[in-house]
Amino acid sequence: MNLDTLNLKYLPLGWKYTDSILYAEQCGDTEEANAYNSADGCRQRERSSNLLQAGYYDMPFYREALGKVADVIPKPSCIVDLGCGDGRLSKEALILIPESRVVAIDFNPTDLKRLWAALSGDEKKRVTLICSSANKTFPWIDFADAVILSEVAYTLSDPLDAYRAAWRCLKPGGMAMVSNVSSQAYFVHALLNSDWGQVGRILCEKKFVDTVRGQSEHTVEVHLYDKKRMQRDAEAVGFEVLECITVPAEPALLLHGMRLRGELSDEKISLLKKVSSQAAGIERIYISLLRKAV
Repeated sequence: MNLDTLNLKYLPLGWKYTDSILYAEQCGDTEEANAYNSADGCRQRERSSNLLQAGYYDMPFYREALGKVADVIPKPSCIVDLGCGDGRLSKEALILIPESRVVAIDFNPTDLKRLWAALSGDEKKRVTLICSSANKTFPWIDFADAVILSEVAYTLSDPLDAYRAAWRCLKPGGMAMVSNVSSQAYFVHALLNSDWGQVGRILCEKKFVDTVRGQSEHTVEVHLYDKKRMQRDAEAVGFEVLECITVPAEPALLLHGMRLRGELSDEKISLLKKVSSQAAGIERIYISLLRKAV
């Protein structure tokens, strides 16, 4: 492992390096982390290659945003994927920016091992895996040219903790790509489920209670966003907002509705493709492109 990538000469006290992963002190030792681990990780990368999963229809928007980041960061570059899961966007960054080095950080070692197994020999030389939580204070600062914070901040009790972690990693003027979920999509989702408690919570509190199912069920309260909050949270920690891209909700909602009714099959793919090209204006995810203010 090349510690120069992290601006470190030695491993910090309490940290360890085992089986290709750098483990933070007391990493992942929380009820939430254990719940995600027992659920066998997020598997976003796998789902995003499946036409019958919502992530498939999100990827063109993430590739567009990553392309805009790649256009402005220096080469070679260091990119942090903060809360990387099984590396859906880490893999995209390695492909899109061949000279990049990626630091992939997640609190779930199962996902990190899954990412490592998916890397080629050349890619492994350019990737550092770190098992830690996105809201922890890291022992390195100001080393990254770009940070990816994809669908992570909104799951924390204080989303700004993740924004602050991204800000600390970045060099002055560095770029961040941050995504969070929209209250619009969750509102329609709750309507489809006839979940009136969730409907009220979404409208009044701008929150949604999600369930992680592994060996046991664990509820996670997530924060819901609109474009104003995307800008407000970014600026609160010292980012300049350059652009906000909206991912439409229609394919995801159609998939959910068909699953509820047991009607999901390969025969529906043509309908999904039509829906994905003719969005009606329901917002699912916001992707902000940010610059660390100097």
